[in-house]
Amino acid sequence: MKYEDKNKKFEIVYSGIETSNGVTIPKFRMNFEKPVNVETYISISDLSNYEGLKCIYFSSFSAVAEAANGGKGGIYVTIPDDVSKFIIETSNEELEKAKKEALANDPEQWFIAIGGDTHSVYATPDHEYKELRDDLTEIKKSLEGLMWSQRDLERMGKKTDMKTCLYTETGWYSVPHSEILKIYEKIEREREEKKTAKENRVKSIFEKARKTGEPQIIEDYFVECDDPEFECTDVIEICAMPDGSRYSRRRHTF
Repeated sequence: MKYEDKNKKFEIVYSGIETSNGVTIPKFRMNFEKPVNVETYISISDLSNYEGLKCIYFSSFSAVAEAANGGKGGIYVTIPDDVSKFIIETSNEELEKAKKEALANDPEQWFIAIGGDTHSVYATPDHEYKELRDDLTEIKKSLEGLMWSQRDLERMGKKTDMKTCLYTETGWYSVPHSEILKIYEKIEREREEKKTAKENRVKSIFEKARKTGEPQIIEDYFVECDDPEFECTDVIEICAMPDGSRYSRRRHTF
């Protein structure tokens, strides 16, 4: 898309999808001919408003600011509605295409490692648009909540020569997506079983409260004492009431 007025002349062309710092976003190449002659790249996140006008903001570190004022300050370049509309609509269309493409193909493998400092599990699917797949994000969270050893990794996958800035005690292992799905399904099944068991336990406590006419403790936990005159730990008790409601009460432990 080309635009020209008495103060500026530029062309904006969609250049493709890029992923940086875990964010996947459509990018545009912007070629200025005036007031400066420079090429730069922008995205929908660069759109802004200045004194009620639609514009694109270029930071003091940008090529545009460097060409215009030697990088002494950021620059707002005003744009007409049709340019803003082009950037927004093209971004949404291309992002939707990328999401459909992401959903059409599962990763063949995952890369798993154990952090050398934290001993936490780190997992990432081998997928170009993994950030656009909510299901892969959920699997990743579940995997990284596990406690694995190097023996577990050796049993499930193969050692790779993958290098990252993450310090690991094991190196990175490649694990087939099919195996990851089995692990995730087992995690979800156990989570659902625990949830059901907890719900049934709470139902039985409420039933006991109804039958006895007395409050029944569902759960309790320790907190700091709320009375400066005492040096103790308080207990918060969540109770099931005979009328089916819940009641929270605090008691001191001195």
